[in-house]
Amino acid sequence: MHSTERREQKGITENQEVDMFDLLLQLWKGKKIILCTLVFTLIIATAYLIFHKPKWISTAVVSMPETGQVADYTNTLLLLYPSGVRKEGAAETFIPSISDIRAATFDRFSALLSARIMQDEYKETVRTDVLKMTQLPSPNSASPIKISYVAGAPEQLDSSLRTLVEQVNQDVGKQLINDLNTNITLRKQELTASLAIQEKLAKEQRAQRIESQTSREAGDGVVVIRKDADSQRNYADEYLNTQEQLLKLAALEPEKMKIGTFFYVVEPTAPQEEENKTRIMVVLVSLILGLIAGVGIVLTQSALHNYRQRREI
Repeated sequence: MHSTERREQKGITENQEVDMFDLLLQLWKGKKIILCTLVFTLIIATAYLIFHKPKWISTAVVSMPETGQVADYTNTLLLLYPSGVRKEGAAETFIPSISDIRAATFDRFSALLSARIMQDEYKETVRTDVLKMTQLPSPNSASPIKISYVAGAPEQLDSSLRTLVEQVNQDVGKQLINDLNTNITLRKQELTASLAIQEKLAKEQRAQRIESQTSREAGDGVVVIRKDADSQRNYADEYLNTQEQLLKLAALEPEKMKIGTFFYVVEPTAPQEEENKTRIMVVLVSLILGLIAGVGIVLTQSALHNYRQRREI
């Protein structure tokens, strides 16, 4: 029984060796066909690489502006509202911190950049990716943005990418300056109205003091001194402080301020051919496809030849 199984296994092995030998023999006989298909697919790949226009790419990474880039804007806000609180009717709005201002400024930059690249001019040339960071420096920090600019020629890239980013930066800066001008105008109106009231109260306070002093000099028996909240306030000093704030606001020139809305983490890179690695892949794929096609043709011809022989028998 064991000898029978061994003979069967030996027969199977010999048949496999014969089949493999026949297969290699068939491929060797059809080597010209295989070679021709390899040459044909290689010619197609070469023609593709010759006539295909490569794309060039330049990338940059931008993040929140540094503290110094928003210093003028921050200092102006502190000058507008030195107490740190702006009253709007019954509500109170606290002036944001420097980190809040940096994040809000970069959010404006990101939003305008996204809107700009949706235009037809940039749809096919610019793409952005938010770089997800596992840990940001602070809760208010915004994730950096990677900007990629694609063009048909390398000389178009570096300047085009810088121009786009700088245009967005200038537009956001203009928006912030317009906001400052609006706030300055409103603050001046508020201080001017307050100045008129303080001037009236200061005059009344001065008159009361003169009247009290006159009464003492006249030898009145009892001098009643008011100690309520109004008598403790020095409206003359408040009047002078308000005048000082108005003069400082009048000296402001927001149009001359430099406001940076982003910071280059990575400057625009030198133009690189986006499909440089694709050239090698095209050649390799063409050779593999040519080999598969050649082997397929040879085996098909051999199978058809064997089929015809069996039918003739």
